Formats: sequence, C-alpha cells, structure tokens
Amino acid sequence: MRKRIAYIGVKGIPSQAGADRVVEAVVRGLDKSKYEPIVYCSKQLVPPETAVPGITLIRLWALSGKHTHALSLFFISALHALIFGRYDLIHIHNVEACFVAPILRLRYKVVATSHG
Repeated sequence: MRKRIAYIGVKGIPSQAGADRVVEAVVRGLDKSKYEPIVYCSKQLVPPETAVPGITLIRLWALSGKHTHALSLFFISALHALIFGRYDLIHIHNVEACFVAPILRLRYKVVATSHG
C-alpha cells in the first residue's frame, strides 16, 4: 500500500519559483510505487486543466491580495486536510505556512522544511 504524503505551503505546480520549485522537484523524484504525493495549491494560480503526471493537485480558493492570499491558502489547506484528508504524513514548506502545524498535528504526523 502506498503512503499518502500531502504538501502544504506552495501556491502552485507547475512551479514559478522558490519553494514551489523545490516541492515540484521533491514530488517528481518520489518513487510512485511507494508514495502518493498530494499537493495543495491555489485555484487562482493553477488552472483546472493543469495535470501533473503522478501528482494529485488539490486546488483551493484563497483570498486575493498580496498579504492575504498565501496565508489564507495555507489555512484553508490545513482545514481541508483535517476534515477531508487521509494522509500518512503532511510536509509543510515555507516558514510562513508553519502556523498551521499545531492544527495539523491534531491528526497527522507533520514535518516542515524552511527555505531561505
């Protein structure tokens, strides 16, 4: 049985830059026979027709705005994972997204990566 790993803390895949690029490289490099990567991303930035082979994209709505988009996306992603997700591990990317770690730890094993 494959382990399900959810990634929170990126805005979209295919990536534009930064942490998104790192997450894309990590999930593309996973052995898909052992792991099932699920990436939470922004509905505003990732069109519905976007498909990345071997990666499940969960597109969620987030507030628009320079200072609210990412934070609302990370919070809504964490709530979605808690309510609807069935994951073996949650991998948080970006320090800005780590504020959701205590929420996610209510149900999941959580690891975080800091870029910078």
